[in-house]
Amino acid sequence: MEKMIDLRIVAKRMKQYLWILVLAAIFGIGGAALWATQVATPKYQATADIFVKPQKLETEDFRLDANTNNRLISTYSGILKKS
Repeated sequence: MEKMIDLRIVAKRMKQYLWILVLAAIFGIGGAALWATQVATPKYQATADIFVKPQKLETEDFRLDANTNNRLISTYSGILKKS
């Protein structure tokens, strides 16, 4: 009742139809790439905001610090409006 499979025959058949397998793989990968770049719409989008605060100077420059704080506040309010 047991049926034996000769792997040499299977390998010979695969080698015989190797060009079909390679062609199918190329079309499959190309189709998936085309669909992913042209058809599919992205569901998620990420943005990043980088905060750069200048180093403190030896003499406290309150105008610089206040300006930085104002920009941070406007950036934070922009982030809250995006959410």
